Amino acid sequence: MNREALMSGLIACVRPETGYSAERVSSKVVLSSKDHAVGVVLFGHDSDVPRCVVWHGARLVGECQFSGESGWKIFPIVGGKRSPSPLFNIDPIHFLIEEDSGARLLRATAV
Repeated sequence: MNREALMSGLIACVRPETGYSAERVSSKVVLSSKDHAVGVVLFGHDSDVPRCVVWHGARLVGECQFSGESGWKIFPIVGGKRSPSPLFNIDPIHFLIEEDSGARLLRATAV
């Protein structure tokens, strides 16, 4: 699957009722909510093995790769280091939404 198709698929999976929206800007998918910019999924240029990184605000939170056989693999970045164990069954946009939901929950409990 090529990068453009993957990007279109990620944008299409964002439902308005979630409070999030996504748009393509060059080689990235930008995720926003009603009250703030959430982050980006930035794609590399290699079309043979589509790869991307996930930024939540200014923080790198994941590295991703896609294959037709296994789908998305997301390697979370924890403590500045790439996790050796990938996450399966989640795409980069929903991973970013989960990161944002967790961060909002932490901010709400800190207040």
